[in-house]
Formats: sequence, structure tokens, C-alpha cells
Amino acid sequence: MQRSEDTIRVVLGVYDPDGSYSRHAGVVMTSIFLNTKSKVSVCILHDATLTQHNRMRFQQTAGMFGQTVEFVDVTEHVERLGKNAVQTAGEFLSVGCLFRLLIPDLLPYTKVIYLDCDVLVNLDIRELWDIEISEYCIAGVRDPMVKKKKRIFSRDFLITKLLHIDLADYINSGVLVMNLEKIRETCDLAKEALAYFVRYRHCAPPIDQNFINFIFNKKCRLLDARFNRNSTEPGDERAILHVMGKPKPWQGFNDAAAGRIYWK
Repeated sequence: MQRSEDTIRVVLGVYDPDGSYSRHAGVVMTSIFLNTKSKVSVCILHDATLTQHNRMRFQQTAGMFGQTVEFVDVTEHVERLGKNAVQTAGEFLSVGCLFRLLIPDLLPYTKVIYLDCDVLVNLDIRELWDIEISEYCIAGVRDPMVKKKKRIFSRDFLITKLLHIDLADYINSGVLVMNLEKIRETCDLAKEALAYFVRYRHCAPPIDQNFINFIFNKKCRLLDARFNRNSTEPGDERAILHVMGKPKPWQGFNDAAAGRIYWK
């Protein structure tokens, strides 16, 4: 298989008002480095909540493995998404969930892997990087939390009726391969997000994930479940494990695979 780039580029978003969230991003980085032989460059999208101390620890973590990390401050750019996006994200999740929507504008690369910070990478991430997506804007795994409910006004009902998205194609946005070149050719993602958050702000959450599915409907390659496996479901542990619910591993040790890997 032909490799598109020698360096695998991974993007993490860090919004850290109490100074504790950076640790989880550091665990994600470490899980990648431990399982991947290739050169990896991690980009940390952050705002003013990233402390100098935590920045230094990211650099130390990457240096221990001979890998690299870069930092991009998104503070001014988040304003492009509008106050509706920021308020809604703050109500339901975190402002940090919006950072991924700025990636095509901020990063000059042709392709990146975006990861949430509640995942554990327990495979060689080059397996994901080398998947062919030249004809698609993004690639992701079908969201296992979507169960094709038909109850009126359920979350899934709203997704299908308001956003016109087939639930069989609805992906979880915690692990994405983003073809930035294709995205930039197709749309201005931040501008589209601004319009979407104004119109659909009161629709069912998660609003950022719904937007990604809405804007890239029919432009997304579906991936094998092992690239974003719900950590509570049985399956091969050689996967990218995503703790989609609670408790998170850092909220207390348990003997599940995600917990063991996190604390290791």
C-alpha cells in the first residue's frame, strides 16, 4: 500500500480550565507512541487554558519517544463559529469539542487524524492512516450509540427527520480521518458551522457531531468498528477504544480494557 506521507499527523483538542484535562491528552499521545513504529507528529489545538507547565509535559512526553508535538492557539478562531456554537457546546459538552471544526483553516496539511481525549489507541495508528480516502472528505466509524429508534422526537428521530441523515451512515466524531484538501475544496467548514449553529442550536445534542454528519453526509467513508470501538462493548482489544459513556477511566479504576490501558 502506498503511504501518503511519512509522518502521521494526529490532532488533539485541549480545553483545560481546571488544569486536569491535559493529562488525558497525554495518555492518548502515549498510547499512540507505544503502539506505533512510524514517525508521529501530534498537534495540540488549545486556548489560553493550556498552562506552560502542561505544555512542557506534552513536549517531554513526545521527546521520550523521539516524536514531536506542536501547539496551535485557537482562541481568536473560535469566535468565527459564533456565540451560539460556544454557548451550546458549553451547555452540553465542552468548548473544546468545537476545536476540530477549525482544523481545515488552521493546519496546512493534506490529511490528519483527529482523536477525542477519551480514547486509548491500542493498535498501530498507521493502520488507520493508510486507509484510502482520496474521494472522501472524512472517514469514521458508525456510532454504536445510535440504535435506529423510531420513537417520535427521540434523538435518532430528529437526526433522520431534521438533518436527513440515514442512521446507517451516522458516524461518531471522536475518531476521524480528515482529508483536509478535499474539505477545503468542498466547503468553508467554519462558515458552514456558524450557519448551522444558528439554525439548529436547539436540536438534539451532540450538536457538533450532528453538524459533522450533516455537512459530510454522503462524503464520508465508513470504517471498521475496531478504529473507534465503544469500550463497554465486547471485542478485540487491539483497537482504538473509546469510552463513550461514564465513568471515564480517570474517575476510578476498573478492570475493563480501557481502564487498564489508561492507568498503565
